[in-house]
Amino acid sequence: MQLKMSEGRSRDLIESQATEPAEKSEVHKKVQEYIGKRYEVQLTDGRFIRGTMIATDKDANMVFNKADERWTVKADRPVRFLGQAMISKKYVKKMCLLPDPKETEI
Repeated sequence: MQLKMSEGRSRDLIESQATEPAEKSEVHKKVQEYIGKRYEVQLTDGRFIRGTMIATDKDANMVFNKADERWTVKADRPVRFLGQAMISKKYVKKMCLLPDPKETEI
C-alpha cells in the first residue's frame, strides 16, 4: 500500500518559516547576556560543572560546551571532561561567573 501526501501539505513542509521574532523582548535580551560566558555551576548532589553556556530553553535548562565535572573546587583533584552538558535548573544549587581566560593572561 502506497500513501500519497497531498500537494498542499508537502508545500507547507518545505516552505521556510521565520522562527526569530521581529523585535526581541527584554527577557530575551537579558538571557542573551549569559550566552557565551564561562560559569561554574554547583549541583545539589555536590558536583561542580564548569563550561561555556551555549543555550538555554524556556524552562531555564542550560547547555554548556567544553564542560568538565569535579567533586571539589580544588585544582589538585581529578577532573572529568564532559564535552557538552545539559543541566536542569532543578539541580542547580549555585551558579558563578568565571573570569574570562583572556583577561587573566599576562
